[in-house]
Amino acid sequence: IGDTATPAIVREKNSSDWCVSKAMTDDVPDFVRERINDVLLNQDADKSDGYEKIPEKYLNFYKTAVKFACKKDGRKLLPVDDAILYCYLPAKRADWGFKFLMNTDMVPNGARDDIEDIELNHEIAKIAGRQFFYWLKSLIESKNYELDSIFSLIPDFGECKKHKQYAKFIEEFQNEFESLIKVKPFVPVVDKDGQESYACIDKIIDDRTGITENNVMSDADFISLIGLDDYYLPVQELRSSKVFMDFLYKYCTSEMDIDFDDIKKICSNEEFQNWLKNTTNNSKFITHLIEKDEIELFSSEAIFIEYENDLYKAEDLYYDFDKNGLSILFLKEYIPNLCEHTRSHFEGNEEWDSFVDKYFMKFDAQTIVDEY
Repeated sequence: IGDTATPAIVREKNSSDWCVSKAMTDDVPDFVRERINDVLLNQDADKSDGYEKIPEKYLNFYKTAVKFACKKDGRKLLPVDDAILYCYLPAKRADWGFKFLMNTDMVPNGARDDIEDIELNHEIAKIAGRQFFYWLKSLIESKNYELDSIFSLIPDFGECKKHKQYAKFIEEFQNEFESLIKVKPFVPVVDKDGQESYACIDKIIDDRTGITENNVMSDADFISLIGLDDYYLPVQELRSSKVFMDFLYKYCTSEMDIDFDDIKKICSNEEFQNWLKNTTNNSKFITHLIEKDEIELFSSEAIFIEYENDLYKAEDLYYDFDKNGLSILFLKEYIPNLCEHTRSHFEGNEEWDSFVDKYFMKFDAQTIVDEY
């Protein structure tokens, strides 16, 4: 009373710092529910495999729910350090190595600091694995969070299984999660009409060249030119995400990774040649090759625009004929020489100058006289 009154104990949780899923429900397998009911209702029932530890509240256990939570900072989701499993109350010893909190209907041990190694809990682990996929999918579809941070929540299951006491639970969770990423469209992609949609993991193109990430070529042109009309590029946000690309490398079995060797193989295709004859496209493509230090790989390909807008190999072109042949400019249309647009575009580019010195034909008056 008065000054001697015990101060109130206040507990606060700032919800703005947390991303918490809704309760994600799933069906309890019939054989589990029937076995639980038999144990709880039949005194002589088989109570092996831990069924004697199941409380009466699990009678007629048709549905179970899982909830997930992680920290957040604005649009970025953050991992939870030393995340543990909850069975309504925290099971403080149940550390699976995950980057998020998980609350389930698993049966805890008597001290409520761990979970029982029983059939019911293993079935709930499987359900949690499936619902983890749907949680990630809902986060992606919400467009409220950075995609890179969503994919960073996916556990490294190999590392997690080093928590050997829970290895079986983790494997069950993993198997259910991975079974869904193979068949469910959840990766945000750009479709043929340039609209965002979703695709299965095995339909994703991994453009390792950076050509689409850096807008050297439109998505539609890239997909058409490499002949992958039934596949999709991920949205731009994911193309620069190491986390997502590591995920793609680990789980995608279609091997739709495109590198510069693949681009080189299509250089002589008519459709690609027509694309390269556009001076803007050509300059952007060659600039990208220089920036990626891949220009020499293409030195023997016909990708350089000649005076009359045909494409030549570097070794078949003079670089600055007009500068050296002022007195015979009337021959310019007969002598293959690099177009003015390309030369102007790369003026002052040291990497380009080094490539020119090494691969283009050198002007030689005697050779010109002899050949032309």
